[in-house]
Amino acid sequence: MQRLVLSELSVSGDTETSTGLAQVQRAVQASQRCLVITGAGISVSSGIPDFRSPTGLFHQLKQKYPSSVTNGRDLFDATLFHDASMVNVFYSFMGELRTLIDRATCTPTHAFIKRLDEHGKLLRCYTQNIDSLEKRVGLETAFVQDEDAVDSADSASKRRKQTMDKKFTRAVQLHGDLDTLICTICHTKCPFSHKLALEFREGTPPPCPRCKEIEVIRGIVGKRSQTTGVLRPDIVLYNEMHPQGVSTIKCLNYWMRLLHFTTRMLY
Repeated sequence: MQRLVLSELSVSGDTETSTGLAQVQRAVQASQRCLVITGAGISVSSGIPDFRSPTGLFHQLKQKYPSSVTNGRDLFDATLFHDASMVNVFYSFMGELRTLIDRATCTPTHAFIKRLDEHGKLLRCYTQNIDSLEKRVGLETAFVQDEDAVDSADSASKRRKQTMDKKFTRAVQLHGDLDTLICTICHTKCPFSHKLALEFREGTPPPCPRCKEIEVIRGIVGKRSQTTGVLRPDIVLYNEMHPQGVSTIKCLNYWMRLLHFTTRMLY
């Protein structure tokens, strides 16, 4: 296995750098299958900060909320929901981050990954990012696709069914995304709209519209009230289970059977 560490290449355009980049070009051109693993760095040039650099999100959070946040990572830990002040900071920050993502544009790196896909070289992209720029550039992130299925009871009628095709998913969002919100009780999902982003920036969790609807119906028919949920970002925090872990493992197992680790590794 040959390893090319891109971060160690100089930006001065010297001979060593030119040789290293030429190796990268030849490696990609010679590869039939490319597996791409990305993190926050590829979105920085779009205006979205990374996490751990001196100017990253963790540092910004500690500066902006010194009385609430001692470690930027704390704001991405599921235990924050046990602290009302942390919940307020979390929602306010997520509203601001959603606004940043709305303004962002896809970077040359996203375009490069899409080009690999168009040329049939991309086996799959795995990303830690929650900005959905992979989806915006045209890479499918869903695990299932809708298909027409003939109802066995009535061959003339058709219904929609969802099937998982391991070749269908082009980019796996390992930590979820900020395109969608999910209810903490009924798990109903809805788009993270501009209006909801403004509500988030106020630091108050918005109520789940589905739970509110059910509560109204229960009141009409004389049933006792139940706990209603609030909307939260559909992302995976530290110390919580991955809701799509099984589907992710199926995808991983699929490409591990196809990809032979006897080739070059670029990182």
